[in-house]
Amino acid sequence: AGFTLSDMTMAVGVIGSGKVGTELLRQLNQFQKIGQREMKLPAMAEVKRLHIEVRGICDVKSMLLADKGLPLEAVVGEDNEDACQTKSGGEVCDISAWEESAKAKGTQLEEVLDNLCDQQNKFEVGKTDFKRFVDFMDTRRIPH
Repeated sequence: AGFTLSDMTMAVGVIGSGKVGTELLRQLNQFQKIGQREMKLPAMAEVKRLHIEVRGICDVKSMLLADKGLPLEAVVGEDNEDACQTKSGGEVCDISAWEESAKAKGTQLEEVLDNLCDQQNKFEVGKTDFKRFVDFMDTRRIPH
């Protein structure tokens, strides 16, 4: 009940900016548009107050980062058929610089990784993969 009674922001990081990643970003962009969530379908009532924020897109060579969420309409325009704009608008993917930024903000990576498990402790996160998105998964943000 609490999920549907208050606004909720979900931070998302996308690894891969090819066809699949770009299509996911397009669908998230469509979901964020006001008209898409004004439907009177019963299933839509549960997600009406959900705001999905893409804070990072990363591929092998480049990344786009934004603390307040990336403007998806600029990243995946309708005319862009195959890939999002990490190559033209992104910076060089520097994981160590990103980790230093997380440390400066007081984020303890080990603590975050220790808390990432399902109830059966079967959920596994590779530390090298997760480090790329530490800054963007902080759930203590003010909801929209």
